[in-house]
Amino acid sequence: MGFRDLCKFNITFLVKQGWRFIVKPDSLAARIFKAKHFPHISFWSAHLRTNPSYVWRGIFATRKVLEDGAGWRVGSGINISIWRDSWLPIWVGGIRNTVEAEAIKCIPLSRSVDGDMIVWRGDRSCEYFIRSGYRTLIDHQNTEESSQDYSAVYKKLWLLDIPSKIKITIWRLLHNMIPTAYILYNRQITPFPLCLRCGLFPKSAMHAILKYGPANEVWSQLGLHWVTDHYCDSFWDWIAYVFQTNDAIGCSKILTTMWLLWHARNQYVMEGKQQSVQEIRTKIESFIMQSSVIKERLPKKQRSMSSKWLPPERVVVKINLDATFKQNLRQFCSSFVIRNDLGLVMGSGSILNSNVADAFSAEALACFQALTFAKEMGFSQVVIEGDSRIVEGSRINL
Repeated sequence: MGFRDLCKFNITFLVKQGWRFIVKPDSLAARIFKAKHFPHISFWSAHLRTNPSYVWRGIFATRKVLEDGAGWRVGSGINISIWRDSWLPIWVGGIRNTVEAEAIKCIPLSRSVDGDMIVWRGDRSCEYFIRSGYRTLIDHQNTEESSQDYSAVYKKLWLLDIPSKIKITIWRLLHNMIPTAYILYNRQITPFPLCLRCGLFPKSAMHAILKYGPANEVWSQLGLHWVTDHYCDSFWDWIAYVFQTNDAIGCSKILTTMWLLWHARNQYVMEGKQQSVQEIRTKIESFIMQSSVIKERLPKKQRSMSSKWLPPERVVVKINLDATFKQNLRQFCSSFVIRNDLGLVMGSGSILNSNVADAFSAEALACFQALTFAKEMGFSQVVIEGDSRIVEGSRINL
């Protein structure tokens, strides 16, 4: 399903319950919790009182996620508090008035005076789903890690031309998600943190792959002795050092060696199979050679030819559109052409727009303007195509 962090996956379910309290305040569960835990105030203003229930503590703990991910779709503005509610897409305290004005001008407003509606900014449907909530939590984690330059490590790791099983194993090691004896001991699951093979040092990932005697000798025989000579405080720092000092081929060789050393460790622990240094080295060299041979034999990907324009059905016109967006100027230009089933041009146009918040808003506005133009020309059934992800090529009745 794509959920690799089960802790965050469980949090998203609690967030969903809080979201239901907000968008469905008249539901039975929302009324029961409100009567018991926040009878005279809103969910946003609620706090933990004496002896709260276990369920309410869990939902309350995830309210910060809702505060970060929820926002208001501005309608009449009656239900929105300009000082407390999240009605600006981006709000930074202490910014200059010019920046605030630009942010306010980029808010898309409804053409009709509708009521204000709270939306989930993590999904284009504006509804909260488990997957979008999980993605929001992961994005928030990546934002925090990027301040420590973790994003560069992730980017280089996923771009390496090595099997996915190696990438996933390294990713799990980076996040301490593989239950080594040292991690289990720190979590008070096992009473013995030492390595089962040497019995001298705590069995961490760095010890099993780098510091363990036979593993250290494997690195030396492969001509990579410098890998174990460099001291780092954490596995993260060591991986970052490897990526900074090696090209893609060197990184692929090092990570493949790490994976096979870990595989040899698992065979000893799980199956009792002891391998010599020479056997492990031969297996590593054979794996790397076979991988390179397979890559050479794989057919190279050919560029896909551009698809030919196909006419629509009779009494239906087709709109082809494209748009370009400039983030620094908050401007975008869209162009469109309308053709009938014979391929004859029925209309076209180009529009320059200002005060647009992001590329997605630009794509949506470009579609809206093209459809408005087609409706003004008297067309009732259209098919719209473009390279935008929000343009599906479906038939639309105007």
